[in-house]
Amino acid sequence: MLPLTSDIHSVRWASWSPDGKEIGIEDDRGYDKRVLWVVSADGSHPDKIFDYACTTYCGLDWSHDAKNIIFSGLAGNLLQLFSIPRAGGAPQQFTHDSGNLLHPRVLPDGHLIARTRETQWKQIWKQSLTSR
Repeated sequence: MLPLTSDIHSVRWASWSPDGKEIGIEDDRGYDKRVLWVVSADGSHPDKIFDYACTTYCGLDWSHDAKNIIFSGLAGNLLQLFSIPRAGGAPQQFTHDSGNLLHPRVLPDGHLIARTRETQWKQIWKQSLTSR
């Protein structure tokens, strides 16, 4: 078990950075509130990146160069995919789908992303990270 600081309440999702030195964490604060954290591989040095809303196990992954984190969050009534710099800053929404998009997984080449699309049932889709 990885020891985490008391700042992180309830890990819903975690993803290793491509170099294995850091872990991105989706922290559930209750009532659809989430916090995106990055910690060192040993669980130390928590870095709060962003507060956002999410209604389920939304998921996150790293860009292949580890400069950005891709995550699922609420945009209006739907879960969409966003990218935020590892160092923090403003997230950029890069999907505008009529379904809920969650569980992003960036392919190692960095050009495509797989994600779950939920309408009446769940589907697996892929999308180019370079076309927004």
